[in-house]
Amino acid sequence: MKHILLPTDFSENSTNAMNYAMELFKGETCHFYILNVQKSSEYITDDLLAADTNGTIYSAIAKDNKKQLKSLLNTYKKKYPQPNYHWHSLFDYDNFVDAVNQVVSTKKIDLIVMGTNGATGAQETLFGSNTLRVVRGVNCPVLIIPEGYTFGTLSSILFSTSNCKELKQEAVKVLKYFTKTHKALLHILTIHQDSNEAEQGYDYYLKEVLENMDYKKYTIEGIPLPFAVESFEQLIPVEMHVMFAPKETFLDRFLFGSDTSRISYRSNVPLLFLHKN
Repeated sequence: MKHILLPTDFSENSTNAMNYAMELFKGETCHFYILNVQKSSEYITDDLLAADTNGTIYSAIAKDNKKQLKSLLNTYKKKYPQPNYHWHSLFDYDNFVDAVNQVVSTKKIDLIVMGTNGATGAQETLFGSNTLRVVRGVNCPVLIIPEGYTFGTLSSILFSTSNCKELKQEAVKVLKYFTKTHKALLHILTIHQDSNEAEQGYDYYLKEVLENMDYKKYTIEGIPLPFAVESFEQLIPVEMHVMFAPKETFLDRFLFGSDTSRISYRSNVPLLFLHKN
């Protein structure tokens, strides 16, 4: 990992995600980009009153946020005086996902680390609206840190999938990096809703993509994916869960449940979403 994006709204959850990232990459050479995004709908009366009559509302807001970014940067430089950590602050006045996409493209971001910030509705109390928008709308691996979660070790990683043919070298690059760097034991959990979904060549696909890696493989049939994952994590403790970012409708069902089944997933460990392309 070389270039890590850390979106922040200066909330406790976003700074907690930054703390996790600092510990996760300790000893590695990294460029950290701390991004704050402001949109016009977030302006309040105090912001309007604070604007200089010779300037613009944008200038007033930008000045305040850039000041907070500079303070945050200085705090982390002192807290983590790693010679191989390089810091950059970014401020944008834009749609949140558009701003993140722009930074991912221009700075060649390898990974986005976010907290469970910005929850605005009942269905978004797990991750928050901004986090979900990034998972859905940005083609970059996203590591979501649960509220209050602190880094200890990364010795055991769960990768759940419903189709081993999804595995591609480029798509699992981040997974392989964490497994190798932290010498973590990798658990591959393949979940089929029924026996007819079972794949031919299961071992072939795993060995082809996860070459030279040690892992344990498991298969579960006939159990809804959220229940299967939660049951697995209770039996075999892990410190990160990895999965491909599914289609939006499936993501909603997986995270929040449906009106009929009320199945939902509440991750207690960092959740890494990968993308197929």
